[in-house]
Order: sequence, then C-alpha cells, then structure tokens
Amino acid sequence: MKRVVALPSPPMSYDLSHFNDVYRQIEALDTASLKSGTDIEFKDNRLILVSPNGTKYKIKVSDAGALSTEVV
Repeated sequence: MKRVVALPSPPMSYDLSHFNDVYRQIEALDTASLKSGTDIEFKDNRLILVSPNGTKYKIKVSDAGALSTEVV
C-alpha cells in the first residue's frame, strides 16, 4: 500500500526556508518507511496478517522461538 503525501507547492522564486521545510518532510517520511535489506523488529506493536477470507491473525513468538497465531 503506497502512502501519498502532498508536499507544498513551490514558490515562484527560490526560497531556502521552503526548501528546508520540504527536505525535512521528505527526510521524516524516509526515516519512517521500511527498507529492503534491513531487519524489522516489533516490540510494542503487533504484526497482523490477513487471510484470503479476511480473518486477521496476530503473530506471536514465545521465549523459546515458537511461532503461533491468534485471531484478532
């Protein structure tokens, strides 16, 4: 699912503060996005998978590394 973000329209002439604002927005979005080739850890958040029939399952892992699911 793509997230569409509307950046502000550029001013008619170059404006450093406008450029800095846009740059900060892009940098914040990049920091929050998932990257391929990197590890993803969930500590307080849940990983929810949806089956073809629409049932939602929470993935759980025990201290021994055993995986299980729970309907949510």
